[in-house]
Amino acid sequence: MAQRMKVTEVVKELGIHEVTCYRWWRENSGMKVSQMKRLKELEKENTQLRKAVFDLTHNKMILQEATSSEPDRRRSCIDAVGEHPGVSERRACQMLNQFCATIRYSTARGGRCID
Repeated sequence: MAQRMKVTEVVKELGIHEVTCYRWWRENSGMKVSQMKRLKELEKENTQLRKAVFDLTHNKMILQEATSSEPDRRRSCIDAVGEHPGVSERRACQMLNQFCATIRYSTARGGRCID
């Protein structure tokens, strides 16, 4: 793109809205390209760290719930953990080191086989 093009011409050529161009300019004016790249890397890393903290906090909550109920059987423990909103049976089994197949297994007589 030429140095002396008007903003409206550049915007049309890039296929973006003029307001978007001015917003980008306002957010990033005064930053060098290397600084912008570093900022994007830090934002990405921050997002990953936030997700990791959320997962660990959620896992801690699940384990606290599982240990506080002191169930006699693993199934009742997994049911207690599964009562939390957003916790699937699979995740509860993973947290408690239990195979999901053993939880879902039922005997030929129709009863559940636990442990």
